[in-house]
Amino acid sequence: MAISNTSILIKRSTATGTPSTLKAGELAYSYLSNTIFIGNSTGTGVVNVGGQYYTTQIDNATSANTPGTIVKRDASGNISVGYITAAGITVGSLIANSANSLSQTTYFGAYGDATAANVSFNGTANVELNVILATVNSNIGTYGNTTTIPSITVDAKGRITAISNNTIATSFTVSGNTGSGSQSGGGTLTIEGNGTGINTTVTGSGGSETVLIGTDNTVLRSNTSSIGLQTIGTDVQISGNLIVTGTATYVNTSISQTNDSLIELAANNSVGDVIDIGFYGLYNNGSTNNITGLVRDAGSKNYYLFANIISTAATTANTLSNNYFTQANTATLYTNINSYQVTGATANITNATIGTLSLTNALAVGQGGTGQTSFTSDGIIYGNGSGGLGVTAAAGSSDQTWSNQILTVTNAGVPVWSSTMDGGSF
Repeated sequence: MAISNTSILIKRSTATGTPSTLKAGELAYSYLSNTIFIGNSTGTGVVNVGGQYYTTQIDNATSANTPGTIVKRDASGNISVGYITAAGITVGSLIANSANSLSQTTYFGAYGDATAANVSFNGTANVELNVILATVNSNIGTYGNTTTIPSITVDAKGRITAISNNTIATSFTVSGNTGSGSQSGGGTLTIEGNGTGINTTVTGSGGSETVLIGTDNTVLRSNTSSIGLQTIGTDVQISGNLIVTGTATYVNTSISQTNDSLIELAANNSVGDVIDIGFYGLYNNGSTNNITGLVRDAGSKNYYLFANIISTAATTANTLSNNYFTQANTATLYTNINSYQVTGATANITNATIGTLSLTNALAVGQGGTGQTSFTSDGIIYGNGSGGLGVTAAAGSSDQTWSNQILTVTNAGVPVWSSTMDGGSF
């Protein structure tokens, strides 16, 4: 049997010189303009990349003075031309003249905020100007010291027009709830606690010191964050309600007692069903801390008995990711029920182990099936919307003729085998 190779055909035309549009990277050839084109990178235009039109011009290139041809150097590197026109300039003999001095003497000088006497110039020597700045401030000297600071006046041109010294205070008064004193410059001002829960810390140096005043863990504070653990060394009795806010509440005790017979969880879930509800405990499996418990998932509304979940999966919002509700993380619930029976028109089973399943009708696509009871051998399955999956004809036998086929689609979008890949025409 003869070997039939696959033919790949690009777009082409004998009536149009340039295609109006091509997809990015798509090729096309015009037999009218003898030019090959490719779609630009955005698929919004075409790019001329060659063809017989250009190869003919290259083949006809010559070093001779021939109209309408590309110029090519001959074996000696020369070309033959007629006239060269350069923006109306006629190239002839170029003669450069030079001069040793100016024909007429001129002067250089300066006036204004800086002045300089006029100096003549004719090009035979350099010009040197003696520039003198105008005086705008006669207060000459050194200003500013440890007890004075200068006052400076600057005009619109950035010049200092006046300067004087001002005496500064070198001491200040320090007052407290009781007592006061005067602090001189260069002295030491000490700020310290009274030994009953107040502490101070000084940081920084070189005139950039900061005094931090705080309390230790023997002082009970409220409405304060990042203060660390506070310690109360005696019992605390609260006659009213105890309201605790924050992202977590920890009770480290061996006995937890309440008069209520029910424990309320997710009290903040009253405006919607948006967070998981349940309880869990911590255990160590020998290498990591895991949690196990019972939770009602807010998304699926299902209850999950779970285990083997790393403890960090419990977030501050008291939720567990649905990714953890897998068969590997499902705990076993033991009851005194010895037999199981699914009744009713509809059964919702998340996990089941079935030995053999027999169906009277093909399982529809909407229920996770194929919608078919059999498929053509060696065919390729393709989608068919909500209907049963479709299948192509067999690609053929294993001989060389069939093995060179490609899979294409018809105008209706149906996959078919073909031995030709055709880009069409324009």
